[in-house]
Amino acid sequence: MRTSIVLLALIWFMVDVDGAVLKRQQTGIERNAPCGNGIGTCAEGLCCSEWGWCGSTIDHCSGNCQPSFGTCYGQSPTPIAQANENCGPGKATCGGGLCCSQYGSCGPFDADPVRASYCGIGCQVGFGVCDSETPPTIRNLDQSCGNGIGSCGFGACCSANGECGYTSDHCADGCQSGFGNCNNPPATPIFTCSKPNGFLLTYDDGPAVLTDGLLDYLKSKNAKATFFMNGKNYKQYFSNGNLNTPFGILALASTVQRAANDGHQLCMHGFTHTDAITASERNFTYEITETTRVFAQALGRVPTCFRFPYGDFEDKHLRILGGMGITPILWDADPRDWENGDPQGGLTELQNTAPNPGSVSHIVLNHDVVNNTADFRPTRAVPKNLAELSVEYLQSKNFQFLTAADCVGDGQTPLYRNPTPNDLVCRPEGCFEN
Repeated sequence: MRTSIVLLALIWFMVDVDGAVLKRQQTGIERNAPCGNGIGTCAEGLCCSEWGWCGSTIDHCSGNCQPSFGTCYGQSPTPIAQANENCGPGKATCGGGLCCSQYGSCGPFDADPVRASYCGIGCQVGFGVCDSETPPTIRNLDQSCGNGIGSCGFGACCSANGECGYTSDHCADGCQSGFGNCNNPPATPIFTCSKPNGFLLTYDDGPAVLTDGLLDYLKSKNAKATFFMNGKNYKQYFSNGNLNTPFGILALASTVQRAANDGHQLCMHGFTHTDAITASERNFTYEITETTRVFAQALGRVPTCFRFPYGDFEDKHLRILGGMGITPILWDADPRDWENGDPQGGLTELQNTAPNPGSVSHIVLNHDVVNNTADFRPTRAVPKNLAELSVEYLQSKNFQFLTAADCVGDGQTPLYRNPTPNDLVCRPEGCFEN
């Protein structure tokens, strides 16, 4: 019996699964020595090239590298590279106290006097030693990013040129996926609310001098609305600054705070009411971040909902909002109060859109800077403005007053977040405060 066992073991040792006779296999074969079938396995950290030689260069560890007789790029254990050989993610780790440079090469080698080019800025921590072993930090909008620098945070992408941002230049071709997002999915615009039996009153372009009177009225009727606010009210721009009354989120911070405290949802409408189609992607990003910046100062939090000025947008703008975690809210009813100023005509549009509560809730576009919509001063020009006519009609039909928060996410959580560093960034020319 013992003789049979020894004989079987000897046969197994000499014959592989295909029946080919093998020589005794060596292990721990060093660099520049033969390896492979019938010879043996390379020492740990070395690759057996397709030509059967142990080493750690790209020729040894890529292509038809033989993983049965050593390691290979992308395999475990990671290959251990020498000076002037490739290193970094998916390749090798530098041995012998060498650094892995930002360009993926081990060094410095004996003839190279510039240690900083390998071990300084851009040195790849984790693939060799570095003069600074500090882990990469989170980088913010417009800051540099990449190997040895850090990763973009808060949904931003690291461009091929090593800059954090949300535009297609950052997130598309050449985007560095190891240091931030890439190809952010577009945000989904909302035109109606899937929650039934309700109606969304929305008011654009404030805060302004009429907003407090509108808030008084809505409170008296226990009606809720959504306000899409400009960081610096649009009237200041279309009047070339020739207004004596201050407008905008910081100038009317108490109005902004009151609207939020009264249970209305506040959303963004851009900083300067700029049409997204006419702006560069980078400037569109600043239209958002400068608005979140002033909201953070006035409210201590920033909205996660936005309405495009003029309702104009393209897919690239939705992708920017998607990366920033912001939901675009549009509308399906437009009484054009900014154009005709006729409250009764606006009511007719509302009645035609929503004759009765139904399976979806409609969203109406109004403006709290239009006198015939939101003026509650004794000197107003109409007996009843559009806000009054709308609320009375909706209550008579038993509509439920909804806000944007009822239509996004869980339908219960207000659409705000704590400000991130990216929410506080101004365009290079500086911050344009109220």
